Amino acid sequence: MGRLKTAFTFLLASTLAACSGHGGPGVSPNGVLPQPNTGPASHVRPLDTIGGGSSLVGGLLKILLGDSAPQLGGKTLTHLYLGIWRIDVSSNGQTGTLASYTSPTVIDVLAYQGNAAAAAGSNNVPTQTYNGLTFVVDLASSQAVFSDGSTMPLGFLTNTTTQSTSGAGSSTTTVADGPNAVDVISNRSFTVPAGQPDAVRVDFNAFESLALNASGGLVTQPVLFLAPTAGLSDIQGTVVNRWGAPVRGATVVASDASGNVGNTAQTDANGNFDVTTLGAGTYKLTIYNAYTNAAGQRYQASGQSNNGWSGIYGPTVNVTGGTANAGTIAD
Repeated sequence: MGRLKTAFTFLLASTLAACSGHGGPGVSPNGVLPQPNTGPASHVRPLDTIGGGSSLVGGLLKILLGDSAPQLGGKTLTHLYLGIWRIDVSSNGQTGTLASYTSPTVIDVLAYQGNAAAAAGSNNVPTQTYNGLTFVVDLASSQAVFSDGSTMPLGFLTNTTTQSTSGAGSSTTTVADGPNAVDVISNRSFTVPAGQPDAVRVDFNAFESLALNASGGLVTQPVLFLAPTAGLSDIQGTVVNRWGAPVRGATVVASDASGNVGNTAQTDANGNFDVTTLGAGTYKLTIYNAYTNAAGQRYQASGQSNNGWSGIYGPTVNVTGGTANAGTIAD
């Protein structure tokens, strides 16, 4: 008997703060950028070589972007367009294509708030554990749009290591895929259970992934976090100083029992944070007042009790699905 197969779908979405507008120059009203006629150069084995099927079905694999819209050079990011050529999954040294397109599927990930998501592809896959997930991203149709209407190409870094203070992004690799695309690869494992359509949420964390270089260009060092929707969790809380006033712009890192970063977020103007896309388990929170993200962007909190403190250790939170409340954390 062959291995069981279950429905599996990719969606693209965002947990970023709400934004408005219709994009910058060259963006159509429906958010679709002009499509190039080029494609990636890599070759992968057919999905059937790892037990997959070919019919499109309605399972769920959600891809989310970020936790809060980062401020870059004093400007607010309002749209982030990603062009997807192909989605691959890997297991036991074999790679198969789950979805591919003759022209890239372009999604404004900032248009989807909370748990909303846009479909990016679907297929049947066998019930097993996967140790790789790859998004082939088109360079020409991927760009950032800011609140002042200015646009920037994403400027992906390839074959570089994370600069994150917490080590976030160490399990994500970006490599060139011909002259017009990059492969963004997550080496975090995930399991597809049997018997029902399933979902895995993948968070492309904008806060960790983006930085401005010395010449004002946008540097992109992708950071992917993922968790199955069965037991999918987030941790919310508030960071305040010793007088009870909010600490703004602090970085909150949730690490699992093995010390691996589960995800990161920043506190907003009220000191609130929401660390999303966490699998069921126990997480230790660390709050940083000074933080460098994976792409090299430096962030500094404001309102903390002591400017000389680089950060504090927060509580340990157990999550089993849904939202867990870390309460108020005083520095």
